[in-house]
Amino acid sequence: MENYYEILGVARDATQQDIKKAYRQLAKKHHPDLNKGSSESEKVFKKVYEAYQTLSDTTSREAYDARLHAQKGNTAHSNGTYEQKREQQVNYQEFDIRQMEKNFENFFGFNPKTKKMTPKMEDRNNKNPVDTSAIFESFFNVRKK
Repeated sequence: MENYYEILGVARDATQQDIKKAYRQLAKKHHPDLNKGSSESEKVFKKVYEAYQTLSDTTSREAYDARLHAQKGNTAHSNGTYEQKREQQVNYQEFDIRQMEKNFENFFGFNPKTKKMTPKMEDRNNKNPVDTSAIFESFFNVRKK
C-alpha cells in the first residue's frame, strides 16, 4: 500500500489547504502536457492525482488513515521471533476435524445427522435453512403453482 502522504510530501496531520498546495505544485511539475514523452512523469502524475483524490475527501481520507494504521500495526507484529508468531497463532480458534458436525451446525444452522435446527434457525420458521427458492424465482421469473 502506497503512502499518499509521502507521495504528496506532506505530514499526516496536514490541512486540506496544505494538501491542495502540494498537489498543485506536483501536478504542475509532472503534468504530461509539460513533460511530453516522459512516461516516468506520467506515472508520477497519476500517483499524485490518486493521492490527492483520496486525501482531499474527508471520508476517504479517514478510511485511508485507518487502513494505513492497520497496515503499520501488522508489519510491527510480523517482525517477531518464531515463538512469538506461534503464540499468536495458538490464540486463534483452530479448526478441529473431530468436531465437524458442530462446525457444520454453527455455520449452516442445523446438524446434518440429527436434522435438527438450532434455536436461532427454528425462530425463522424455515424448513430449509439455506432456502434459495425466492432468489431462483425472481431470477428466472418462475412462480410456484
